[in-house]
Amino acid sequence: AQRLDPEDPSIWRLLTGVYQMQGRIVHALRSLRRYLAEDADDPDADQLEQLRASLEAAVADLGEQNNVSAAEAERAGLLLERGLRLMEEEDALGATRVFRDAARIMPNWTAPKNNLALCQFLLG
Repeated sequence: AQRLDPEDPSIWRLLTGVYQMQGRIVHALRSLRRYLAEDADDPDADQLEQLRASLEAAVADLGEQNNVSAAEAERAGLLLERGLRLMEEEDALGATRVFRDAARIMPNWTAPKNNLALCQFLLG
């Protein structure tokens, strides 16, 4: 295994791809923003900016569908993704807390409510 240099901005580009493959678009968006801020001279910058714009559009659409700002949708999406990670780690109680917070931000969004119900089922 190779050690990664935490000062190397390319880590953020790699994380963007990993998060995207996992369907974690908010994490992917945040990683991509950080990469672009730290390595503006990337030869693929135009393509990466298009990816950033499409991820931001997806988050903005989610907010629009739920009558909240893009920033609030991003916050709720981040909480949902954190909750899913906690479920993967079999921490249903912790996931319950973050799903509840996501549902408070966007009360009409079914994703955190469905996952909250699953957590409650798992907790008995």
